[in-house]
Amino acid sequence: FPVTIGPERTGTVLHIGAVGTLNNVIKHINDIEIKSPLYLENCAGEGTKLGKNIEELRKLKEGIDSHRVGFCLDTCHCHASAMCDMKNSESIVKMFDDLDTKNTIIHLNDSLEDYGKKKDRHAVLGYGKIWDVNKSESFESLGTLRGLAYDNNYDIILETPSNFYKEYEMKLLRG
Repeated sequence: FPVTIGPERTGTVLHIGAVGTLNNVIKHINDIEIKSPLYLENCAGEGTKLGKNIEELRKLKEGIDSHRVGFCLDTCHCHASAMCDMKNSESIVKMFDDLDTKNTIIHLNDSLEDYGKKKDRHAVLGYGKIWDVNKSESFESLGTLRGLAYDNNYDIILETPSNFYKEYEMKLLRG
């Protein structure tokens, strides 16, 4: 679906998990003319879906010819697939170092499911299994993620299931 990701930037997020094999996805993306950024979103690790680990994302990036293709890293999906322990600052830094891409956006949300459960269940920040509103120290890794996004000019799209908490979540993002 098309998204506006900044005051002057637009792009499209593609959920690659349901598209097919790695080679088929690479071929299909290389066969289209990409005029605006295309962000490949990692999956939560369900079944045979693509984008559940760093290696699959790296192979996709290496096989795709366009510089306009990047990643949409969904924090719930990273947590659910066990691609990255979003509770751990060092794990977050390592994930971004391993991907080594400048063309990235972040879908920010918490997860209703435990780490590695391979279920895509988004939650309001602090009301899931990644960050805990009752433990301020649990938000250290959110600060690390926010800092990486700021330092690398990665847009963050708040993708949580409730508008009721948006003001609270925006306050968390501002630090």
